[in-house]
Amino acid sequence: MFGFKKTNIRRHGMIAAALILVAGCAIGGSHFKRLLSVSDSFEQYQLIPGYQYFISGSDYKPVAIVGLANGYTLSSPHWQAVQPDEAQLKAWIERMRLQPGAEYNVEPNGAEILDNQGNRIGVWYSVWETPLLRFKSEKEIYISMPMTVFPASNKNKGNDGDDIRPE
Repeated sequence: MFGFKKTNIRRHGMIAAALILVAGCAIGGSHFKRLLSVSDSFEQYQLIPGYQYFISGSDYKPVAIVGLANGYTLSSPHWQAVQPDEAQLKAWIERMRLQPGAEYNVEPNGAEILDNQGNRIGVWYSVWETPLLRFKSEKEIYISMPMTVFPASNKNKGNDGDDIRPE
């Protein structure tokens, strides 16, 4: 009888762990779709009409740029609204591409930002990994601080120093 209960407990535990893993993957990464066309658009300094732009990091050398379609709100302390022109966008992109380690990035730097139905609601550009994105409501999103991985001693921390390792 104990063997049956232990087997059931293990089976239910494995199922629960698998569900948590699948749910965790669906929360963040599925909202970004890396595309060369988005990278090219940013690297040709093209702003999308009707989009609101935000940067994370310093005004001089941001770590990421986000453009959101009108009607969407970005609610996060890690981002500030900006109104760049092509010259400003060019300066940011050129400085971002000089980040130590950026030359090792093999994925496109640009990505579409998608809603829960897979519709494009914005664009992302950074030499760093895509962050966590979650919807606070249908038109309000939260985007965490982009994760930088250099220097190596700080590889488990976000830019704000918060430990981001899973518990």
